[in-house]
Amino acid sequence: GDAVDPQVRQMFGGDGVKLCTAPAGAVALAGLVRRFETEAGLHVPLNVQVLDSPIANAFALPGGRVYIFRGLIDRARGPDELAGVLAHEIGHVKHGHGLRAVIQAGGLGVVLGTIFGDFTGGGAIILGARALLQSSFSRDAEREADAFAVDLMLKAGGDPMGLARFFDGFSTTDPGALAWIASHPANAER
Repeated sequence: GDAVDPQVRQMFGGDGVKLCTAPAGAVALAGLVRRFETEAGLHVPLNVQVLDSPIANAFALPGGRVYIFRGLIDRARGPDELAGVLAHEIGHVKHGHGLRAVIQAGGLGVVLGTIFGDFTGGGAIILGARALLQSSFSRDAEREADAFAVDLMLKAGGDPMGLARFFDGFSTTDPGALAWIASHPANAER
């Protein structure tokens, strides 16, 4: 849909959060998502949205929801770099890393609220998503998502080195890179 999930809207500043919906970009992203869904063998359909924010980041939430920030697209130096990052986030979906992180951070109530609706009355998905974004996946989970991304890029006909090139563009003096660097394997390892 064209609307930002209410939970994500609340996490990132309320009504100021907008989706990027440029027709050419939406068509290109939808085509890439379809190719990845065909090859990924996921247990849930993907719902990928681009948030209009200068932040260079992306994240995956339980249930196949993947959010890419416009800043990440602006920073990518080509379609394979963006596709590599998306494939990495799909790796987190495939391996249930987001669900595990939410369970660890917020317990079963958060998961049930996410699955069945907010019957707890406390914004379960907001709490779970915040916990997920504030924590980071383990380095092992990041490596697993990287390996999945390489495999998915090969199956979908992309350049699996795109992800490595994307991370190569970050430097440790770039404040926007610090969130990535803190939780992800060293750029040289990628």
